[in-house]
Amino acid sequence: MRTKGTERENRGGPAKKNVVTFAGPIFYSHDDEEHFFAWLYSLAAYKEVKGAGLELRVTFKSSRLSRRDIGELVGLFSRYDIDLRHLRLLFGPARSWLPAAWRSAVFGRSGTLKPAAHRAAKRFRAKVIAAQRKHATLAVHGNE
Repeated sequence: MRTKGTERENRGGPAKKNVVTFAGPIFYSHDDEEHFFAWLYSLAAYKEVKGAGLELRVTFKSSRLSRRDIGELVGLFSRYDIDLRHLRLLFGPARSWLPAAWRSAVFGRSGTLKPAAHRAAKRFRAKVIAAQRKHATLAVHGNE
């Protein structure tokens, strides 16, 4: 199954190699949204972003992005849980420099980075949140 926006643009024409179209991320606060777009705007290759409904269409100045920009896009997409397969068109045939986990996420079936460290960080974050909630409950009930 192809990911929407990777082979053809929404209007049915051939895909442009400097445009990435994807379902916009879920933002949990105003600042969360501000950080997403600030990160996107900070990319040297960034040209513009347009939104239509729930989709975002990001255009870059060129189809040849620097390794730094590609790394930042992988980080941005991973942080906001956006399918990395949308980035396929940005990679030319010479992609051997990509870390194996990135190659697998962008060109594989999952579209996500799930290294053990990422899973461990999620478990740790869940424990911290649980401890914060317990502490807040104790403080509310005066048991502190």
